[in-house]
Amino acid sequence: MLARQVESTRYLGVDSDGESIAIAKRLFPAHRFLSQLVLTTPHPSVRGFHELGARVGLFSREGAMEHHELINRGRMIQLAETSGFRIRHFRRFLSGCNQLFVLEPVEEAQ
Repeated sequence: MLARQVESTRYLGVDSDGESIAIAKRLFPAHRFLSQLVLTTPHPSVRGFHELGARVGLFSREGAMEHHELINRGRMIQLAETSGFRIRHFRRFLSGCNQLFVLEPVEEAQ
């Protein structure tokens, strides 16, 4: 486990599995652990710009090909709820072209 290799003041463990987080907290009580998912994705409104930028090498071609669907906030809320998560934090950045989602399991949100 990575926590053994890093001093507790410099460590932050993140996992979406609550049981794994509970075990890690028992094994390493001085370390910090969070059960969150952190995601970034281009905003759907910039799909054309994103595809053009990938074609000319401004953005990753592979990354652009991986984005089968660009997800807005409303769609992410639906996906999160279906998966047992809720959006803890949302923010658009890079002049609104990109978005940050921090998701947490519903049981931890209460």
